[in-house]
Amino acid sequence: ITMHVLLDNAPLGDTKGHTYLYKEIAPGQHTISSQAENTDTLSVDALAGKVIYVWEEAKMGMLYARTKLLVRDEIYPENVGSAR
Repeated sequence: ITMHVLLDNAPLGDTKGHTYLYKEIAPGQHTISSQAENTDTLSVDALAGKVIYVWEEAKMGMLYARTKLLVRDEIYPENVGSAR
């Protein structure tokens, strides 16, 4: 199941099981969106020198996967798969 991720309405990449995306961004307000059967949007305030971890949950919807974005304090290595 592939989900499309956008940063400030521009394509950032696609995710599926055991993948992650990485992007250095300028400080300030940014919007992250994930598109699947639904679209979930998260606003973040990026600070200089700080890493923001966003966790993407996927759950089965009516026909396709549904997505949910959550800010996390950190991501544990056992939860991270291959880089994309």
